[in-house]
Amino acid sequence: MTGPADFLPICDDFDDHLGLSEMDFAKVQLVVFHGASGSGKSTYLNQLLRAHPGFCNRPVDVIGGGTIDWRAVRKPLAELVVVEELLANREVLEVARLLRAGHQVMAASHLHPGITGLLGVAWPTLQFATDRDPMKIERLLLRRRIQYSPETVAAFCKIHGATFTDVDIVLEHCGGRDFDRAFRKFQRYCSIERHPV
Repeated sequence: MTGPADFLPICDDFDDHLGLSEMDFAKVQLVVFHGASGSGKSTYLNQLLRAHPGFCNRPVDVIGGGTIDWRAVRKPLAELVVVEELLANREVLEVARLLRAGHQVMAASHLHPGITGLLGVAWPTLQFATDRDPMKIERLLLRRRIQYSPETVAAFCKIHGATFTDVDIVLEHCGGRDFDRAFRKFQRYCSIERHPV
């Protein structure tokens, strides 16, 4: 477990594409970010911890990174607990244990939203998909001054999801300042494999 200072560095060009900066989380006990690797789940967690008035300057315990050894989690925990990665269905039971104990929990999840959604029956829960918004990819390309067409970004997101990591892979392997051309070349010669967690 670590404190927020050991989590990710604050992101200066953070794109709040989910519009969470103005939300009130006071009555929410569980906040879950779902999405593919590289879609911004951990970045959102970190940004909320560092910059959102409802979370910054609060004592926090950060748990995780890979499958969590829940037996090693020390007690007592801070009122706010961040779970870096939910990878296994059985970990949702441990999150329920934290919620029953009165903790507010924020988590990045690779699980199907329906699994963590079950917790919403008993505790006020908000879930957000981080890999669905093509506009965040367009804004990234604009910030980087890379040409693109909305149709190509939509096609990319339909195949790969709105993931920053996959955009970087396409641009790194197929280069240039034109995302359309890079993505066409990438589709011809490369692929991105997804391994089940």
